Amino acid sequence: MAAVLCRKYSISPRDVYEKGHIAELQQMLVHSGQYIPGVNATFPGDLAGEAKITTSGTLSLSALPGNSEWRTLNQHTAIMLPIPKGKTPQFTFNVKAGQPTVLQVAFHVSQRADHFTPDERLSIKEYALEAGTAVIDVNFSLTRKESGYGFIIFQKNEQVSIEQSDVRITGLRK
Repeated sequence: MAAVLCRKYSISPRDVYEKGHIAELQQMLVHSGQYIPGVNATFPGDLAGEAKITTSGTLSLSALPGNSEWRTLNQHTAIMLPIPKGKTPQFTFNVKAGQPTVLQVAFHVSQRADHFTPDERLSIKEYALEAGTAVIDVNFSLTRKESGYGFIIFQKNEQVSIEQSDVRITGLRK
């Protein structure tokens, strides 16, 4: 994208910054689908920015029912959820172990509120599993000073599978 600006204005890559074209570059990137924290897409003549958005209802997330399909933890696997201010909720998961093993489950957050990268571990729990299916209750016993997104991360363990859900909820906000 920077090369497009260089050609458009007959400038060098350094000039994109020095001659004040960074905002234009950012808009080009955002319009192509890139996420840049703190940069909102602008579209000249677009009336969407003037729209008033209201909700017609709310969803209180209490469960994502299993669908009897299992995902082997052959890599770290995570779920990102909005976590309210105060005590973190308890989570319940259906797991299946091929043999006795230990499953590690971690709780991460982003160090920056405007990011969605699980780069700060706040807690990790271990669960001894016997061969077969089990229900584990995960309680990180944390108190959050503010609401935000949390990441429940199941550490890689090829002996363990976790039950999946067909429920997909888009647009969950903190």
